[in-house]
Amino acid sequence: VKRTISNVADIVFIVDESGSIKEANFQLMRTFLSSIISGLEVGLARVRLGIVTYNEMQTAQLYLNTFQTKTDILQLINFMPYSGGGTNTGAALDFTLKNIFNEKRGSRKGVQKVAVVVTDGKSQDSVVVPAATLRRAGVTVYAVGIKDANEAELREMATSPPEKHVFIVDSFTQLKSLEQTLQKSLCRNIIEDAITSVDSKTDIKEGLENEKYYLYLGFCVIPEYFQFYRWLTIDTPFIECKRANVADIVFIVDESGSIKEANFQLMRTFLSSIISGLEVGLARVRLGIVTYNEMQTAQLYLNTFQTKTDILQLINFMPYSGGGTNTGAALDFTLKNIFNEKRGSRKGVQKVAVVVTDGKSQDSVVVPAATLRRAGVTVYAVGIKDANEAELREMATSPPEKHVFIVDSFTQLKSLEQTLQKSLCRNIIEDAITSVDMQTEKICFRQERDTIFKMAAKTLKLTKLDAKCTNTHKHGESIQRHKLSQN
Repeated sequence: VKRTISNVADIVFIVDESGSIKEANFQLMRTFLSSIISGLEVGLARVRLGIVTYNEMQTAQLYLNTFQTKTDILQLINFMPYSGGGTNTGAALDFTLKNIFNEKRGSRKGVQKVAVVVTDGKSQDSVVVPAATLRRAGVTVYAVGIKDANEAELREMATSPPEKHVFIVDSFTQLKSLEQTLQKSLCRNIIEDAITSVDSKTDIKEGLENEKYYLYLGFCVIPEYFQFYRWLTIDTPFIECKRANVADIVFIVDESGSIKEANFQLMRTFLSSIISGLEVGLARVRLGIVTYNEMQTAQLYLNTFQTKTDILQLINFMPYSGGGTNTGAALDFTLKNIFNEKRGSRKGVQKVAVVVTDGKSQDSVVVPAATLRRAGVTVYAVGIKDANEAELREMATSPPEKHVFIVDSFTQLKSLEQTLQKSLCRNIIEDAITSVDMQTEKICFRQERDTIFKMAAKTLKLTKLDAKCTNTHKHGESIQRHKLSQN
């Protein structure tokens, strides 16, 4: 009887990004992950995937319920950042069990759970207790060692027998030779787990699309069932910035210890509400997100995703870490790692950075902020609670009255949503005034800029300026909506 592979499992890759690896070798690790994942049948009801990268810290790059499609996951891996640093593998195992293999993050009851650790060296902390705890929780652990990895430690981490769960290669280039071996091993592991829980009728479907397998003669079936998922719904008014549709916008978000998880959730909601009003796409508004404490993490590059839905889902599961507040370093990181062409930043397109912080930086923001602005980036600063107003003004583009926003608490962020949306929208429009599309129907301008607006209309041979306006007053400004008619 010919059968194909069981396709229900939660698989998490735990990937070393320590300093001994270097960027070129980390790219080989990205390729290795992509090749393994390319053979899996990915989906919320099929194989779910998670990714944790680690050095002395741990970063959840992908939760088990973040994305539904293989394409999105492969794109995320392609732009997954490399940081360098130490090698705390034990802490990474503990982090994975607590933060990835749980129901809130998409882990499913009664589904085979697999962790694949990929490392090139000996851990600086003990793996004994974290690995044993992970295995006791029902997780099958594979250990892939590269170059200087410690074989005894790999065996300590992996599920028994080590002959089936430990893989060692002498160099990063040899990872390619391991791809099919690991794919087959993962596949057999899922099948063996499925055979012990058969009780109804259905075919086992292929999980690795490029391999065929024979199961035991007789039957191999899995119960038919439905799964339900709770989706994030944002019920809040927003401004549609449909016409101001070309910009690269990066949110630089404080995740320091003073914020706490509950308030960070309010920051997630704030970001989602702002982004919901933008026309997102690779040819429209591109979005980036950097979170920071004493370190910086690129949660989203400007060319990672094409759809607003994917970005909102990413924000919903964006991790909170706590720690210090190095805002200056975050500004520097953003300019060097996000606002560059390799990461999707476009020449000749308006660039905007929105800093959201609740306190004074532990490093200086003066030089990094000035450098960012000199690079042509318009900087907005949003301060919450104990944020330092002088520092916010130091960061923001001039005049500060238009680029600095302060609220007294995290709950007040909601009251700021429409104001910031409008400001972003106007900023993009003003930058684009020299290249207004002839099909544009509505455009927002401050009343004092009408002279510039008329000059642009004249240049574009738009002869009729409809005086029918809808006025909106905010902070003493009069906003008018004008309709352009082409001659």
